[in-house]
Amino acid sequence: WEPNGSRFAMIHADNPNSTKVNVSFYDMNKVVTTTKNKKTETNIVKEVNLSHTLAGKQVNTLFWSPAGQNIIMASLGDSASGGLEFY
Repeated sequence: WEPNGSRFAMIHADNPNSTKVNVSFYDMNKVVTTTKNKKTETNIVKEVNLSHTLAGKQVNTLFWSPAGQNIIMASLGDSASGGLEFY
């Protein structure tokens, strides 16, 4: 989970033994704009929404920055390459 926000990220793959995985980002707040009688209203609806997916990444750990907004995707462990990706 993002420390100061409404987003979370998830690592997933079709094959559990795959070295290349996908990282999907979700947001719990959906902004809905409605117009009635020439008045525009913006409301936030609490539901899970897929923001975007990064495909083919070689990562196994995610670290959000303490302030949110930024995330480090890392490949850590004995059999990993030790790479870091900042997003």
